Amino acid sequence: MRLENYQLLGTIREHKYRISSLAITPDNKKFASASLDNTVKIWNLETGELIHNLTEHSSEVNSIAITPDGKTLISGSSDSTVKLWNIETGELVNTISGYSRNKGVVCSVAISPDGSLLACSRDYCDEGDNRENECIIQVWRLDTLQPVTFLTGDFETTVIEFSDDGQYIAGCFWECGKVWKIPSWELINTFEAFGLHGAATFSPNLKVVSQNSYHSSDIYLRDVFTGEEIKCFPHTEEWEDIETSAFGFTSDSKILVSGGCGSNILNFWELPSANLIGSISSSIESDYTALQFNSDNKILVAGGWDGEIEVWELSFDANTQVNKIPFGDTNSLPSDFNAEVYYMEKLKKQLNLGDDGLPK
Repeated sequence: MRLENYQLLGTIREHKYRISSLAITPDNKKFASASLDNTVKIWNLETGELIHNLTEHSSEVNSIAITPDGKTLISGSSDSTVKLWNIETGELVNTISGYSRNKGVVCSVAISPDGSLLACSRDYCDEGDNRENECIIQVWRLDTLQPVTFLTGDFETTVIEFSDDGQYIAGCFWECGKVWKIPSWELINTFEAFGLHGAATFSPNLKVVSQNSYHSSDIYLRDVFTGEEIKCFPHTEEWEDIETSAFGFTSDSKILVSGGCGSNILNFWELPSANLIGSISSSIESDYTALQFNSDNKILVAGGWDGEIEVWELSFDANTQVNKIPFGDTNSLPSDFNAEVYYMEKLKKQLNLGDDGLPK
């Protein structure tokens, strides 16, 4: 298998700061982007047109997910809320506030394959530094928003995911991961993984890929049920000193894409062999922060630290050409806009700091 053909369909520059999460509707007609500029935006995947700009969150939006029927978008934010949106109309349907016994940053959201369960993870609330005893993953019935269970982990949860058969849920924490059985919610295994110490994500069949440490270029694929290392990915010479900052799996778990900090290279890996099957040089010069394939694995949406989004058409079949019509650039930000300056000014305002960085 090789990455045989590809083309850049378009670049979107509408967000003011880092893209934290991406999600594509099951019919591959729309996609959503979440950003640390407090917004979620819904786009036409074929034209790059902005359909809805969702602005109800009062702080950074860290994670989004779309229900299997493609009708509802879930967003989790640093404002301690989880919001449910109608994708067709952009209407805010419901808000879950302070969903755990202490309010805190909502780090990750996930929806079970049958659409019946919603899971959310959260950063601990530093009240007494009682992290070990805090319930940091909560599961609800999605139709009624009635709580189902709390799951306890080790320190902050960074990403959670249901298995593609809906029988398990896994979470990646500070330096480890855990997997639970559904519906007993029994803890099946604790395995090595690096969440806050580096990029980490789960494949649909619940293999976890992560760095081996913070600021590392090494990538490891592990079986969450046994904790065994399946493969260590070889890195090219130019990748030696580049920290991997984002991963994405195809829907069949056969291909992994990885992006690095300060590198405009996207690498594609065949699984489970970890063979490098292709690379793309993109225009994103900042860190990659989110990567998402569509359901037929022909489209890749890539988001960066500076808020830029790229949409790529891909072909892993020598007999299949890329043939979609590019939509070009979408850019409503002023030409002199600086994401880093914008975010620093935002922090100063939130923390009531003066121009010298000291409290007023």
